[in-house]
Amino acid sequence: MAVVVERKTCIAERNTKRIRHNSPFHTWIQGRASRPFSLPPRAQVSVKFELYYAYLCPPFHSEQFSEHCTTALSMDGADGVYPSSEDTFLLIEALELDTSRIVDATKNGGLCLDLGCGSGEVSEALARITPTSFCISTDVNHLATTKTRELLQNNGLINVDIALCDLFTAFRSTVRFDVILFNPPYVPTDQHELEHAIAERDIYASWAGGKDGREVIDKFLATVNYFLSDRGIVYLVTLETNKPNEIISIAEVQGLHACQVLKRRAGIETLYILRLGKRRDDG
Repeated sequence: MAVVVERKTCIAERNTKRIRHNSPFHTWIQGRASRPFSLPPRAQVSVKFELYYAYLCPPFHSEQFSEHCTTALSMDGADGVYPSSEDTFLLIEALELDTSRIVDATKNGGLCLDLGCGSGEVSEALARITPTSFCISTDVNHLATTKTRELLQNNGLINVDIALCDLFTAFRSTVRFDVILFNPPYVPTDQHELEHAIAERDIYASWAGGKDGREVIDKFLATVNYFLSDRGIVYLVTLETNKPNEIISIAEVQGLHACQVLKRRAGIETLYILRLGKRRDDG
């Protein structure tokens, strides 16, 4: 079984450790999928999902989904919501490094947006950095919005609201944000997997990026300028295979200044945090 090398959670060793060591499949996983397996449909989905995070099997497609999929994805943190991973932590680190810039962009009260909030850790970090601002967290996956809401409520953060939507579709064209965060579905995938993500709006939507992992990113770039305030800044997570330099060029064509804020090797891939803004010193 071929090892999948382009997965959104980039460090295979770390993800392998995430799998329960008392799991009946742990020994098999440690053997690096050296022999085929045959399991009933109910188990196959969940096992493949575990292995997907450990780079030990290729993605499975929508025709392989069973009626038990939702139940099967509830194990080992794979609860249908993209878990905090290297890209999550790198984005939070970028926010911490740029705290003074973010505070300046949101002074006197600002409006912030976290697109694709996932499990909510980035939204939590943003809400803490900008306590006088109002933040909105969105996702296409209703399980993600529910989990984010629970996290924020448990931490007593009341300056955040949640919306279930795709990109900017929930907002009037007159809305302008001072800070926009986006950890997009950037993994290069085949068209079938992308179509499943669009149709089902499940956890696949957190990583399925289509050709070069750019389908959703390019859609975002074509729109973000219209929803950004004059002092607004954008933080965008990308992968090296997304061609970040080309993304910067596209942003500049859209009238934004852009630059690389952070770059980090993660396993076999390299993650980037790009900053976009209307002010020259933001690029």
